[in-house]
Amino acid sequence: VESAFKGGSLVTAKFANEYNREVFALPGKSTDALSIGCNYLIKSHQAYLVENSKDIIDYFNFNSKKKPKQIDLFIEFSNDENLIVNYLKTNGKQHIDKMSFDLNLKSYELMPVLLDLELKQIISTLPGKFYDLL
Repeated sequence: VESAFKGGSLVTAKFANEYNREVFALPGKSTDALSIGCNYLIKSHQAYLVENSKDIIDYFNFNSKKKPKQIDLFIEFSNDENLIVNYLKTNGKQHIDKMSFDLNLKSYELMPVLLDLELKQIISTLPGKFYDLL
């Protein structure tokens, strides 16, 4: 929003650009000492010009309406998939280690089945290696 020509915001913007992150800046009066940095970032194409919140919403395409996805009504599961779905229906959100122990499946056997269920949009992966039905 405001930065002098040698302000910390310019250093932060430089690092953000090096990590391929978006940088936005609000322009200010050319005579204002705290606007020189932001104006420089915009002028040197190191930051996107932002005049209002709509500019950010448009940039990230937040207004786009996604078409609803038709969910399959009759999904055929393998034996292992059926076992996991029924387990999660009964027990709710579970940690992968507990599922592995309770279902008597090794982690390396369980992981591909969980991935298949996630790709079929039946389960979701939660932080901390937890899984739950959608």
